[in-house]
Amino acid sequence: MTIETLNNQNNIRSILFYSKVLRERWGFTPKENQYSDLKSLRDEINSFITQPKYPSISKIELISSLNKLNKINIIDIDLFNWFKDDPITTSFVWGYICNNLELILSIKYGILTHQNTSTSTYEKLNLNKNPASHEERIKIIISYFDYGFIDENGGMKESILKDIQKKWYHASNDVREFKWLSNDNHESIHWAFDYLLKYNTSETNKIDNDFNLFKEASTLPLKLFKPINIKEKLIAIYSALQLWDCHHSEKKMLLSNMNKAWQQKMLRKERENQKSINCYVNSDVKIKLDELVTYKNSRINKVLSDIITEAHAYMIIEIKNQK
Repeated sequence: MTIETLNNQNNIRSILFYSKVLRERWGFTPKENQYSDLKSLRDEINSFITQPKYPSISKIELISSLNKLNKINIIDIDLFNWFKDDPITTSFVWGYICNNLELILSIKYGILTHQNTSTSTYEKLNLNKNPASHEERIKIIISYFDYGFIDENGGMKESILKDIQKKWYHASNDVREFKWLSNDNHESIHWAFDYLLKYNTSETNKIDNDFNLFKEASTLPLKLFKPINIKEKLIAIYSALQLWDCHHSEKKMLLSNMNKAWQQKMLRKERENQKSINCYVNSDVKIKLDELVTYKNSRINKVLSDIITEAHAYMIIEIKNQK
């Protein structure tokens, strides 16, 4: 392979990157807009480079520059493997990018010059703001890293990805899975999402009532997520909690209160068809009841219910036999 040959010409990520850089810096306009047709786009790039339009740079220098930029910007696909198999982790990475758009690439590492400096990197790349699936978020993340441009004097995308991984590690340790929150319990998912929405509303109202213009509401980044089904809603719950940038004690308190609130809800639901029994029994009878509870490894109300149900069934049989 000579220096005049573009590297990774069979890699769709690299070909699309070459196309983007040539458009941004040298006015390349591909005739075909079918990016799935790798050969067609590759042929157009090679044809464009051979045209003597650049008196300030030779063909060899241009290709060399493109290859250097490709090496810096198109990082090894395996570096994304740590999150690709887990929808919640992938959602965290996507959400972190959305919450730190300019910090990650544009400001720190110098994106290609654009006239509209108020537009974020995410918007410049025209990436979908409302991905509806795990697979779509993976594609967006890789596209963001591929085409969020870093020049020859910039930093390393590998280090950016590692920084996000470190933040995910700490965030995932702070937010452990709730035992009662799962894909097969739709009621718990709807309830948890609504609970977090109400928390955000409450925190925002506190700020409004205080009339403190310099205080920021400690709200979760739920507005990032627009779940279209129950699976996506569960992902949004954990992702929002992990991405929530607040004091550790505040997050710990919310998680604890949320867990207690669900347990209380289930307790109230359990007691909907229950009645309280207030009575006194002999001390010896109470001791025997306690022994039964221990033996059956159950609760007093459950043991009493079983005894009464069994006695009642026996009574029915005796009544029938007497007829």
